[in-house]
Amino acid sequence: MDYDKSFFEVCKDFLEFTIESSQSLDMICRPWAPAPLSPDEQLPSWIPTVRGAPYRPGVNRYHNRVNADNLVGVPSTGKRNYNAARKYPLKKTWRIGKSGTPEDRSLFVSGFILGSINQKALPAQQGNIPASWLNLAEWKNGSGPPPNAFWRTIVADRGPNGGNPPPYYQVACQQAFDQRATDDDLNTERLMLMNSSIKPGSEKVVTEYLRRVQSVVWMRVLIRTTIGDSHKNLGLAPQTVREGDLICIVYGCSVPVVLRKFPIDQESEKCYYVLIGECYIHGMMDGEAFRILQELKIEREEFELR
Repeated sequence: MDYDKSFFEVCKDFLEFTIESSQSLDMICRPWAPAPLSPDEQLPSWIPTVRGAPYRPGVNRYHNRVNADNLVGVPSTGKRNYNAARKYPLKKTWRIGKSGTPEDRSLFVSGFILGSINQKALPAQQGNIPASWLNLAEWKNGSGPPPNAFWRTIVADRGPNGGNPPPYYQVACQQAFDQRATDDDLNTERLMLMNSSIKPGSEKVVTEYLRRVQSVVWMRVLIRTTIGDSHKNLGLAPQTVREGDLICIVYGCSVPVVLRKFPIDQESEKCYYVLIGECYIHGMMDGEAFRILQELKIEREEFELR
């Protein structure tokens, strides 16, 4: 072990080893690195810290949820929840800048820009769904059956174990919104308590559904993306996203990611990107983006992440 290495260099070596051994870039979406002890030690965006972890220690050894679960799933299972980049070979599609060069804190990845964020709603604080989400989802007043894209999006189109969502989730979504006050936010915790205190039956289904919703939407924002002229997809993204941020498919990453573009200087067209985080884009989680790639003749490119 080289004790002369900086904190960043240790993190970089670990990430490089992880990518090589797993043949996956999913680690850039997992909050794994310890938070730097010194405020002067800033990590690049492609080394996410534990500040973004779903849980943090609380009092009496209890862990409190502070963020949603990671879309890329838990690495120990060896199973990917999604396959947004298909099984595109990771070999030679990524590299870390060489030490001692201006690019030594950069991660270079390959992929393509699928679209951009056109609209964003308020974050789901404490796992509660703001009423404004219904407007963005085009579900008028939350009455009647929920739009297919909406009820699937707020559970990331998966059940609690990473499989396809149970068919009764759509009905459970409708029942949950029917129980809220008109034009009010959906308070998931209150509805779960209310449904668990009454007789068994369909109420358990609502509680199960809302528990899954909480794990997916907690502190995320609902977004609508622009992909070409005809694709307007719903999605979920980190609360720090901005309108205009780019939705990208990165080879080796099982989910789409949000990148923010910055010019390197004013004199050239060169740019770099900051990784904002993973995202869920409805209808684009299992390789469908490659059809859009061909349909719109999108060019593949290399992204410099800082």
